[in-house]
Amino acid sequence: MATAKTTAEKRAESKIKQTEATLKAAKKAAAEQTKSLASARSDVKAARTKAQKLGTKAAKTALVRARAKTKKEAAALAKAKDKARKATTDARVAKLQAKIQKAVADGKARVAAVKTAADKGKASAQKKATANFEKRWLKKRASADAKKVKAAEKRAAAQVRAAEKKVNAQIAALEKKAAGGTAKAKPKAKAKPKAKAKPKAKKVAAKKPAAKRRGRPAKKK
Repeated sequence: MATAKTTAEKRAESKIKQTEATLKAAKKAAAEQTKSLASARSDVKAARTKAQKLGTKAAKTALVRARAKTKKEAAALAKAKDKARKATTDARVAKLQAKIQKAVADGKARVAAVKTAADKGKASAQKKATANFEKRWLKKRASADAKKVKAAEKRAAAQVRAAEKKVNAQIAALEKKAAGGTAKAKPKAKAKPKAKAKPKAKKVAAKKPAAKRRGRPAKKK
């Protein structure tokens, strides 16, 4: 898609046109100066031939003037060629700078196109991202809440067990106390007299014959 040229691109194109015009003029001047130098050298050749043939002072003076003109034309040609070379360099530089400006402009255009496309899809992308984030957040929050509820249930169960234990202990104490009061209220039954025990007959142990002691036999007299 064609895009409008930037100010830098327009300046670069203008510079190219200017340098190309300068180059064209410099080449033309160099070509004309080349012709002038060729004509001057031809005049030197003719003046030399004439001076050699006639040998007069006027002929020799004409040769000197022809040579001076040739030297002047040669210097002018060298100057024209320098201008042409400089104009050529300037034209090439201007074209390269124009390429740089075009590359910069193309880069900016691509960035702008990407930004435009990104802006167009930003709303839907943001909505989708928000939904995904909300889904993850709700899941994470539900997990955290479940842990809190479980911990609360555990604490509540422990408190209930402690309360039950305490209440059961109090109930047991009350029941024990109540049971003790009831026992005191009931009259004690009279104890039956114990039957007199008959005297037991004493058993007489039979005397056993005394055991003979073992000893030495009596000595004979």
